[in-house]
Amino acid sequence: MRKALGHTHRITSVACALYNGSRILALSTNGASVHAERNATGIAKYPAGAVAYVARARKDGSRGLARPCPVCRGRLILAGVVRVYYTTYTGYAMEELPQPARRYPPLIQGEQYA
Repeated sequence: MRKALGHTHRITSVACALYNGSRILALSTNGASVHAERNATGIAKYPAGAVAYVARARKDGSRGLARPCPVCRGRLILAGVVRVYYTTYTGYAMEELPQPARRYPPLIQGEQYA
């Protein structure tokens, strides 16, 4: 979370960091028309199983609410991110993300898709 908070600056106040274990997969901020979460999932090569940290810093240095919007939450789920930590006005919050269902289950020997 410190890395995400440290990555925010005056122009773009939201940052997203994707971690897998102790390895940073992606670190991004809001763009002109793209949210930080979308940038991070686009940068990371293999985000499945990662944990996302989303932080918002105000101009006065205090934290703001950085809960991912429904579109970004969906993008994180499709990317395979398992958990999101985000800043709130008083501290941090965590949300477990559901994992997307497989499109096609593995074939059992002798079965075929219709």
